[in-house]
Amino acid sequence: MAACNVLFLAAGYGTRLEHDIRTHPSPAYAHLLGLPKALLPLAARPLLTHWLAVLASCPRTPPPRVFVVTNARFGDQLAQWALAAGIPPAHVLNNRTTDAAGRRGAVRDLGDAIAHFALAAQPLLVVAGDTLFLRDFDLQAFLACADAAVDADALVTGYTVARDADTLKSGIMCLSNTDTVGAVHRVTAFMEKPSPDETDARTACPCFYYLKPAAVALVREFLDETDRNGGGLADVDAAGKFIAWLVGQARVYAYAISGRLDIGGLDTYIQAEAYMAQHPRV
Repeated sequence: MAACNVLFLAAGYGTRLEHDIRTHPSPAYAHLLGLPKALLPLAARPLLTHWLAVLASCPRTPPPRVFVVTNARFGDQLAQWALAAGIPPAHVLNNRTTDAAGRRGAVRDLGDAIAHFALAAQPLLVVAGDTLFLRDFDLQAFLACADAAVDADALVTGYTVARDADTLKSGIMCLSNTDTVGAVHRVTAFMEKPSPDETDARTACPCFYYLKPAAVALVREFLDETDRNGGGLADVDAAGKFIAWLVGQARVYAYAISGRLDIGGLDTYIQAEAYMAQHPRV
């Protein structure tokens, strides 16, 4: 198996979650205030720690190097978590923003991390810090598929949304029924949170991307093109903006998963807590 790096995008501010907690009639969740979503406790462990367990369940030689990009508000907390988890403090990048209004956007954070940590030479697994896959996800099978799909420049994941209205909450992909590599289908189009009336597609694509070096290099090209065209935060805020562009530049394929835990506000955190309690790790 090819060596790879792992990058957790954890520079969000969790403004909706914070609002929900502050306005909730019960103080039961007040202890979550001040925590980044990437470190929210699920089954008594920080969210990112669950991802480390997933990585540990799939040994590779050499093992992947793990990196984190965060912000000034949560930088110390993520650095302390990384140190306790055995991740070198130098692998945590603080983007120096201090509030949501000044955020750089997920794609700029991705580009900055690639440059700062010199990640362009190897495959890169990009993982959002506010999402977790369901227990049946098999990382080893996913990575084996990525290794076997030699013609693919990137492998993403997809699942069918539960309700039509859920297209408004996620990136949505169109998949080819003819261009396939084994069980994975080529992504022919990608829309960021479209109305269900805009498309018949119902395959959600979470921020969990395996980018081979050719695709890693294209992150910088996307950002440069965005700047030349006068793009702003809206063009780089969601990681899916890069994937939407990438499908027109490279061969992107989608690997089917059953679903995910996506923590946006307090309601989805409570749902994630309930799921983890009902599905303890064996």
